[in-house]
Amino acid sequence: MAKAQAQWGKHKFLISSNQLNPMGDFSTSSEAKASDSKSKKKKTELETYTLTETCHSAAGADPVAHYNAWRADIGNYNSLYMNGKKWKSNPLKLQKVSLGSVKQDDFGRIRYAVISLTFEEKNQRETFTLTSRVTASKSAKKARKKSRKKKKK
Repeated sequence: MAKAQAQWGKHKFLISSNQLNPMGDFSTSSEAKASDSKSKKKKTELETYTLTETCHSAAGADPVAHYNAWRADIGNYNSLYMNGKKWKSNPLKLQKVSLGSVKQDDFGRIRYAVISLTFEEKNQRETFTLTSRVTASKSAKKARKKSRKKKKK
């Protein structure tokens, strides 16, 4: 079994005798934190990552299936592993998926494509806000149930 070149959630970038869909064009940058930033990080803004996946049907990777699988995960968080090691401590959110460099056969089927992916580092402050909202809504729901029970009595 081939070892994945990289992995984000269930998506694996493989180079093996059965399948070829490598990761390529990986880039990221880090910048100083602005005074009005919402980032919880001390010195820098949240990082954005971009990478590509090359899919060729003759190499065992269906470009349309891969594109649709990535699209289904837009908005999800997962950790990125490269060479079996976690890339950063914060999970990455899949922000954008695009399909390009498409090559079709005579019947219009997509046989080759490059899938571009954009990720953003998870903001821990955002997680706290969402968690506190869920907790508040659960508390409000319990209070409404109690008041309904009292009205029925």
